[in-house]
Amino acid sequence: MMLAILVPALSYLVGSLSLAPLILFLQHRPISGSTGAANVAHLAGVKWGIAAGIFDFSKGLVPVLVAHLLGLGGWVMAAAGLAAVCGHIWPLYFGFRGGRGLNTIIGATVFLLPRELPVAFAVAIMVGYWVKRSKAVRSRVDPIPAGAAGGLITTILLSWAFREPACLISYALGVAILPMISGISDLFAFVSALGKEAHR
Repeated sequence: MMLAILVPALSYLVGSLSLAPLILFLQHRPISGSTGAANVAHLAGVKWGIAAGIFDFSKGLVPVLVAHLLGLGGWVMAAAGLAAVCGHIWPLYFGFRGGRGLNTIIGATVFLLPRELPVAFAVAIMVGYWVKRSKAVRSRVDPIPAGAAGGLITTILLSWAFREPACLISYALGVAILPMISGISDLFAFVSALGKEAHR
């Protein structure tokens, strides 16, 4: 019982870790914006963004893997993944201002929902590409969160279609909701843009 509480709590602390401050310090650049890999790539260069992305991916994978190795069961594994994502989006060490959590979500989902991830990733790319190509939508919405929303919704639908355990369906719902909470204004803009595009 103690481990079932401790592992998600530690997962949040792990999720709160970030390479962004160290990378930007080494580059003699001030921290501006989020601590996510995309912002690191923008501020310090692509190779540093990739390094931050790999680290963020590991933050999602490692807690879930540890919970699995400890034999803690699906609900604790799902909670560990969600806690790591929460840590990335609302990091304890950086004033609760983090990134979107997409790489951390992918890291946890690789282990928890491996069947769903490839299809969801493909949908995310297609939606993001469509948004980028559509002038009406692109002017209001960032293709990255739009694509992520499409991929995350696909993950929910597939987890239900594949009759995954309730803990994994709950995880899929959770990781879809968390980025939306952190970027609710982007979500409303996306829905509004879709409505305007449909009426053209």
